[in-house]
This record gives sequence, structure tokens and C-alpha cells, in this order.
Amino acid sequence: MLTNLRSRVTTLTFDCYGTLIDWRTGLRASFLKLFGPSAEDRLDELCSAYESIEAEVEAETFRSYRDVLIRVSARLAERFGLDLPAENHDLLPRVLPTWTPFDDTCDALRRLKQRYRLGVLSNIDRDLFALTEQHLGIKFDFLVC
Repeated sequence: MLTNLRSRVTTLTFDCYGTLIDWRTGLRASFLKLFGPSAEDRLDELCSAYESIEAEVEAETFRSYRDVLIRVSARLAERFGLDLPAENHDLLPRVLPTWTPFDDTCDALRRLKQRYRLGVLSNIDRDLFALTEQHLGIKFDFLVC
């Protein structure tokens, strides 16, 4: 039964950030750039708060993911009493494309690409994903945003 199912599968899809891209490491490094040394001892708290604030922002109305990241940054600064310099208001969407894949991601994707069509399902903006995709070593067959 399982062998029969494997032979019928032609396409694999993935979430990107947290599955292919090391989201947590990228986010933690981004918080240090965003808020400076005052964030260093609060990275775990910031990551936890990020997840809940992101969900709140996304539930309000449709926004580009770039705008979601900008709003989440401002709310994190407010919640934690952190300084967010004006020039950093859009830093999170600017640095997100620098986040790197997990160590085994690129090799695994290359091997899977030999047999399957590969796609990404994500709430990211297409332009941000295009920059991220450069780190992954393959061209995906499709992207659903």
C-alpha cells in the first residue's frame, strides 16, 4: 500500500520559515539588530511575544507581510519598552531575506527536486521569498502566498 502511494506522489510542499529556513536563529539575530544590546537578555521573551503579536496583527485585516513585520516590530518595542530608532522601523523585512536555511535543507531539497515538483506555501510576500529562495539552492516549481 505505502509503495503504491509513493509512486503516485509527484509534488511536495513546504512551509518555509521554521521548516526550511532557521527562523528562530534569524529572528533572534534580527532582534539584536533591531533593538540593540538591550534585547540580548530578552531574546526568548521577544520570540514568544513575536508569535502572539504577529497572529494579532494578521487577524486584524489583510496586510502585506512586510507591513505585518513593521507593525510587529513597533508593538514589540512598545510592549518591552525598547527603543526602536526611526531608521529601524522596517529593519525586520529588510533582514528577513538574510536568514539562512537549516544545515541539511539545501542538500535535501536538491535530492527531492530530482524526483518531485516542489512548492512553498507561506504567508510571505513574493518579493521577500524571492530573496530567501536564493539561499535554498533550487528554484521551486510554485509558490502559494
